[in-house]
Amino acid sequence: IEKDFHAYHTGKKVAPIMTIFVGGNHEASNHLAEIKYGGWVAPNIYFLGYAGVVRYKGLRIAGISGIYKSQDYTRGRYETPPYDDDSIRSTYHTRRFDVFRLKQVNARNGLRTEKVQPQKGVDIFLSHDWPSGIWNHGDYARLVRSKPFLQDDMRSGRLGSPPLWDILHTLKPAYWFAAHLHCKFAAIVPHVEGTTNTRFLALDKCLPRRDFMQILDIEPEGGVTEEAANDSSLQYDLEWLSIVRGCESLDSTTRGEHVLPNDGNTRSGPSDTDDAHVVAHFEANGRDMRIPPMPDDPTARLATEQSRAFLGGILGIGSVRQTAAAADANEIDLLDDDGGGGEDDADDDNEIPLDDDDDM
Repeated sequence: IEKDFHAYHTGKKVAPIMTIFVGGNHEASNHLAEIKYGGWVAPNIYFLGYAGVVRYKGLRIAGISGIYKSQDYTRGRYETPPYDDDSIRSTYHTRRFDVFRLKQVNARNGLRTEKVQPQKGVDIFLSHDWPSGIWNHGDYARLVRSKPFLQDDMRSGRLGSPPLWDILHTLKPAYWFAAHLHCKFAAIVPHVEGTTNTRFLALDKCLPRRDFMQILDIEPEGGVTEEAANDSSLQYDLEWLSIVRGCESLDSTTRGEHVLPNDGNTRSGPSDTDDAHVVAHFEANGRDMRIPPMPDDPTARLATEQSRAFLGGILGIGSVRQTAAAADANEIDLLDDDGGGGEDDADDDNEIPLDDDDDM
């Protein structure tokens, strides 16, 4: 798709099925940063954002973008185009803020949003990186035979993302799909209560004679109504919108440590105020929770315009920070003089060299 994506973006070609994706470490980071809350990159191809939750045909789908690097994990999202040699890599490193937001999902009951959209568990979670330790729950020997150079990193705990392992045990999704290491690997992770499991699946790189595709039939938790099953539209998740609204004031665009409540370990869910605002918006709009499809008007389909509509119209947030600045006058905020990457950013310890045809 990298050679003809422009045809999908303009609508000359259309993805035949709804496609939902998260970012990894080889996307156009500058474009995805403009729709960091989620948005369309082409008709029928939807980016979940740095972190996000949506619903489709009764399934609750969550995800997080990027790969883990410890020294960037607690920083704010300071990177803005034009990227330098350091920030062009650090911009796709996962941040604690996004993990914090995801851990608020299903943290409390009795939300007003439940009256409009039933609260339920996460059916599918998407990530690029692997949760740390996931290899202990699948065919470890086969994985080592396939990628022997990963064994030392697995033994030392350097491979994978510790925050994703935390999310896995917090949200307990039924399925977890990942990528990054260019090999097929399946695992089943049991949860402490012993009544639920998370089924993990990573697939290989999209190349000839590689195992990069698998088709699964997934039944939504609690079943699905006939109306939802027949609705082909992508829908907002109202609890997630409440969480995004409530966390917006905690966001940071500085390179320093991003301070969060209780060091990011608080799990309280959205406030009554944010919950009520989101419900009021959708009640006023006939409870239409469908995410508007990518518009035909070239101006309206701009990433910045999608973000403006999302933040201003749905969440009622007046300041859109970097996104608003870009949308208002086609201007971008440059890095401060001290906003570049540090000298220790040059070698990315989490970018693992694979075999010759697996350039990550």
